[in-house]
Amino acid sequence: MISRAVSRLTYANAAATLALFVALGGSAYAGLAVTGSNVVNGSLTGADVRDGSLTGADIRNESLTGADIKAATLGQVPSAGHAGTAAQATSTAHANNSDRLGDSLPSAFFPAANVTKIDKDAAGCTTAADPGCSPTALDLGEFKVSYTCNLASVAQPHMRLAVDATGPNANVNWFYSVTPSGGTAAVTDAGSGGGTDIEVFALTPPTGHSDHVVGTIIYRADGQVVTISFTAFLVGRMSGGECILVGTSTKATG
Repeated sequence: MISRAVSRLTYANAAATLALFVALGGSAYAGLAVTGSNVVNGSLTGADVRDGSLTGADIRNESLTGADIKAATLGQVPSAGHAGTAAQATSTAHANNSDRLGDSLPSAFFPAANVTKIDKDAAGCTTAADPGCSPTALDLGEFKVSYTCNLASVAQPHMRLAVDATGPNANVNWFYSVTPSGGTAAVTDAGSGGGTDIEVFALTPPTGHSDHVVGTIIYRADGQVVTISFTAFLVGRMSGGECILVGTSTKATG
């Protein structure tokens, strides 16, 4: 019986039987396909995922954090384009060019220490011996500015401005205009070599009147130039006067 069956087994019969087996097996495989619910949480690793097989659609929005990203693989943020041209910092305090303003070094500008405010107000002075009545308005060592205020005489209030110019090859020049109350301005310009107590101006307005002075003093010596812009008031009042000197001094060296 078996020999008769074997004798009747042909290639076509074998092929048909194999096809039936594959078809039935394929259906069984499809019915047993693995889904996410069949995978134990945390059991898959990177080695189980084919490189390049995941896309953005496979990642839940906002599920990744900075710890999941390798920073070296990120490109430049578009809005940080200018950062790429910044000079490398030489220290944690500043970058190579942060000490420049308008591409100029600090040496191109006046140091704050070289700009001095002048603000003096002597009131009720009746004698030049009172230190408050003969104040030093500016002291730069080799160049000094002082003034004297004497209001002892109501009929003749007096204010005097003088300078000391003692630096090497010192020279001082000044220009000012005096406007008396109710009068016309008078312009004066003069100069002098070095020395001490060089008088720039002396004011003695009539009783009850005032003088207003606006001017510039320039001191030059080896290695420096000092420029003073000033305004002075001598107020002569019957009840007591006042001497005021305000201005700004700038010193350039080099």
